[in-house]
Formats: sequence, structure tokens, C-alpha cells
Amino acid sequence: MRRNDPCRRCGPLTLCAGIGGWEARTKRTDDNMPVHSFQSLLKDLATIVKNTIQPRPHAPTFEKVTRPTPLQQRALDLLGVKL
Repeated sequence: MRRNDPCRRCGPLTLCAGIGGWEARTKRTDDNMPVHSFQSLLKDLATIVKNTIQPRPHAPTFEKVTRPTPLQQRALDLLGVKL
């Protein structure tokens, strides 16, 4: 049996010798969020944008921030960032 093979004795959601655990096998966190690398999380957070909207010419503009996904909101909460 290779080191990263599922352990037959422990079940399909565990890895032998505790390498990686449930998150590595399923690519999900304990609260069922997708696991991200730092780079992939930054790419995901970069999709939050502030749009300036002008409904018609010469009308006043207003700004609207895109609504974060649950994963993005969790990251923002952990960072203490409010949009």
C-alpha cells in the first residue's frame, strides 16, 4: 500500500499515517467549504468588484459591490474585512 492510499482499516475518508486527513481526500473543509491554496483564494477574492453604474446619460452614478459567495464571505469574516 502506498503512503497516500486510503486506509482499508480506517475507511475511505482517511489516509494512512494521518497524511492530509479528510480535507486532503475530499478537498473540503470540516464545514464543507472547498479547500483553496493561497493563490487560488486570492483569485477567487479578486472576483469581488465595485461597479459604478450610470442608468442613463447625465444621470447620477451609484456604486454597487458584487455580493460575495459563502466561501468569499467566510474568508472576509476571518480577515475582519467588511464590504
